[in-house]
Amino acid sequence: MMPGASWLEVAPKGAESALVLYPKSMMKNWAELKPSIVFVCDDIEKTYETMKANGVAFEGELQKMQWGTFATFLDEDGNSFLIKG
Repeated sequence: MMPGASWLEVAPKGAESALVLYPKSMMKNWAELKPSIVFVCDDIEKTYETMKANGVAFEGELQKMQWGTFATFLDEDGNSFLIKG
């Protein structure tokens, strides 16, 4: 990530996902950021359409960036999460 950076990454053996904890000071705009969870999808378009069809509230349409495609969605309590392909 950067020189001197440290973080903790945990996952069960053989898992396809992991939880990563890092000091928020590693992010330049840490004061403006909310806690986040990112779900990586094999087929982002299909996942987005399925979730939307099932009534999941998205903050916008799919966004394409040089590092991938993503969309932010809300849970029933208003917490935001990200799907990324």
